[in-house]
Amino acid sequence: MRIEHVRIRNFRCIEDVAVVFEPDMTAFIGSNNAGKSTILRALHWFFNGQPTELDHADRHSGAREHEPIEVEVTFRALTDDDREAFGEDFDLKDTESVTVRRSWTDGEDAMAVRRESVPEFTAIRNLTTLKARREAYAKLREDRPELQLPIAGPEAAVKAAMAAWEAAHPERLRDEYFSVKPLFGFNSRNRFSGLFDYVFVSADLRASEEAANGRKTLLTQLLNRCVDLSEAEIESEAYALEAAAKREEIFRRRAGARMAEIQYAMTEVIAGYLPECEARLDFRCDPPREVRPSVEMFLSEAGGDIPIHLQGHGAQRAALIALVLFLASEVARTGIGGSLVLAIEEPELSQHRSQERVFACRFRQLAADLGSQTQVVLVTHSPNFIDPEQFHQLRRVVSEPAVKGGRRIVGVRSAGAFAVSDQGPLKEHSIRKALGKMNPGELSEALFEKAAVVVEGVTEKAILRGITSRPGQRPFDDDGIAVVIGGSKTGLLAPYALLRALGIPALIVFDTDGARLGGDGVLAAPNGAASGQTLRLLQYFGVPETDFAIGEGAPGLYALEGKLETALDRDWPKWEHTRATVVREGRGASGKDFIAYEIAARECPSDPTGQLAEIVELARKLR
Repeated sequence: MRIEHVRIRNFRCIEDVAVVFEPDMTAFIGSNNAGKSTILRALHWFFNGQPTELDHADRHSGAREHEPIEVEVTFRALTDDDREAFGEDFDLKDTESVTVRRSWTDGEDAMAVRRESVPEFTAIRNLTTLKARREAYAKLREDRPELQLPIAGPEAAVKAAMAAWEAAHPERLRDEYFSVKPLFGFNSRNRFSGLFDYVFVSADLRASEEAANGRKTLLTQLLNRCVDLSEAEIESEAYALEAAAKREEIFRRRAGARMAEIQYAMTEVIAGYLPECEARLDFRCDPPREVRPSVEMFLSEAGGDIPIHLQGHGAQRAALIALVLFLASEVARTGIGGSLVLAIEEPELSQHRSQERVFACRFRQLAADLGSQTQVVLVTHSPNFIDPEQFHQLRRVVSEPAVKGGRRIVGVRSAGAFAVSDQGPLKEHSIRKALGKMNPGELSEALFEKAAVVVEGVTEKAILRGITSRPGQRPFDDDGIAVVIGGSKTGLLAPYALLRALGIPALIVFDTDGARLGGDGVLAAPNGAASGQTLRLLQYFGVPETDFAIGEGAPGLYALEGKLETALDRDWPKWEHTRATVVREGRGASGKDFIAYEIAARECPSDPTGQLAEIVELARKLR
């Protein structure tokens, strides 16, 4: 069983948001306070929370009075064991998916399942007693004779009659919600325990901290899940009974005579009042109440074993994540233990960069394992956890001010192929091919910024970084603007489309390589290949060839006349002299050297003008 779709309403900062989950890995990115962690915490309440954990402060500020908090989860890939756990009431049979909704209204917790039903039957099915359902069905049959409902007496007959009528009238079926007893959480009597588990590792959780309401630590729960103590408990119980019998024999041997003496004396007194009775003393040696042992963790160092709770935050989180990964790998290896959802908030927190990469690799391997029964869900601020080959796994959470009441709206943008392709005539295989040629970290870094400029090569990036680092300027980094290298004109569209699909404003900057408008108004260039690539850019943005202009030809598209060096000579003549000085001083190399270009742009005594200055201004307006 896997999570396929989630809808959250009125939970904290989320008014109403829907998210599609990937069957292997889903990575949430976005700015601080956008609502990423709220999605994971809403699911944590859905699966593991108690009704008393929520209060009115958890309800969205824009919710109406008495409006419920709702978390709805659609599961897919149900197994026979899953269907059995849901129970006969759901009548899932060969159904591959099911939708469950948990709601909280003014302290009242409820769970419901969505399925197709005739609206008239929904109210009957939601009644709590067999008698009430029978009476309601009989009344509906009497009040609505045109339905021609069959006679039904016992509860089973009522269910069968409604099911048969629905099968004969499929046009009357609607999606309806039916109240059910808790399926997940602490009030469900562990109905799905071992079949489906949602493990949430929060960013602020230390291995030693107790969960709410005095429950065991997550580390202890995971260790006890990994180490099966059932057979040890059976053997221990037998030993406890044997020990109790031995204790009784010792007490009788040591104190039996004294007890007999007291018993005799008491009987003489009692006989005066109750002639037919006598006193009797005996030992009561119940087996000692066994406390189930818990597995504890230590880190062994030269100085000895140190309990995990005395270690630093980074070591504690590393231990938690390592144990989570082990549990998931065991489930995948043995096929025992059902499905797992590993929801990790900021797995990079308190970890060294090399450790980040180790964890990221393990998560990717786990998610990519076709035999794995584990879904991985991450909230991350680190490019190390972004797989540039799996952009469809990305979900960018955005928070924007709303018009109504000034409240902000939380939304989720997907980087799926369908979203990217909608940007223009760009096929999924073209996107994958272009992204595969890029530096893996180049685009991943940009996904965490507020805006991006996509350029052809390293020298364009060096010039923009140098210009924005000049005295009196704000570096692009301070404004949250990334500069992404596409590698060529054909490599510009894929990162641009991906950024736009995720809601990140972007600007393509390309040079025309000497292309000019001919006298007939049609783009002409000495280099036919370069001209063709330029035409593809224009087609993507819907710019007719005859309307092509140097500069901002369309929102998101900027044409630099000629080559970069042509623009530098035209708009910034002192730059070349500064670059030559930098090379002569040994601070950069000759040719198209990134370092020399950036230093010269930063130290040139004059400011850039013309198109170079215009590009920087347009980039700042993207935010």
